[in-house]
Amino acid sequence: MVSANLVERIRAISCAKGIIDADTELWGDLGLHGDDAFELLEAIHTDCGVDFSDLDFNRFFPNETEGGYYWWGRRIGLWRKRFASLTVGHLDAVIARRRWFEP
Repeated sequence: MVSANLVERIRAISCAKGIIDADTELWGDLGLHGDDAFELLEAIHTDCGVDFSDLDFNRFFPNETEGGYYWWGRRIGLWRKRFASLTVGHLDAVIARRRWFEP
């Protein structure tokens, strides 16, 4: 079970209307990238004191300018660039530990 606060925070940033559960991928399912992904992690850092200093952001998320291209391109089969999976469940576990660790 994922924290309701985390799900609400993700919904506010992603505008997702569907189900968000532990297996939901921040980039793969919700399309969070660039500034929005950074905003989510920054809010978690500020509110929960989570240390993200060991996180390689570009491994999990495309930057702001390429995010839209990858998202739509992937949906129609043009681009195959993959980013590492970061799920809501893992992010919830990171919050519990208050420090980033690899999935």
